[in-house]
Amino acid sequence: MKLRKKLESIGLSVSVLAFCPLEETAELLIRNFEFFTPKETGFFRLPKPGSIRSFLDKEYDILLDLSIIEQIPVQYIVALSKATMKVGWSKSKYNYYDLMIDISKKPECGFLIKQIKLYLDNINKEK
Repeated sequence: MKLRKKLESIGLSVSVLAFCPLEETAELLIRNFEFFTPKETGFFRLPKPGSIRSFLDKEYDILLDLSIIEQIPVQYIVALSKATMKVGWSKSKYNYYDLMIDISKKPECGFLIKQIKLYLDNINKEK
C-alpha cells in the first residue's frame, strides 16, 4: 500500500485494520495487514470484541477510513475509535468524521486516497 509506505517514510507509526467482506479477499491480505471477516462479527454485523480490541484500545493521532461503501463493521470501529482525528468520505449518512471528503463525482478508493493526501498536506503546510 503506497499510502502506508508514504506515511512510514515521514516517520509515522502506521497500523492497518481491514474488513474483508469476502473470504477470497482476506486470503490476499494475510501477509500485509491485520484484518477481520464477517465470521468475526455477530448477529448485528458488529465486530466481536476480541477481533478488534487491540485496535480500539490504541489512541491514534489520525484514523483514515478508506472504504467507499458503508459497512456496518467499519462504521462501528470508526465510531468507537479513540483517534484524535477521523477522516472519511462524505457520502456516509453517519457523521463520525472530523474531516469528510466528497468523492461523489469519482467514488473510487484511489481517488479518496489522493484527496486525503491533498487535504492533509494542506493542513500540515498551515502549521
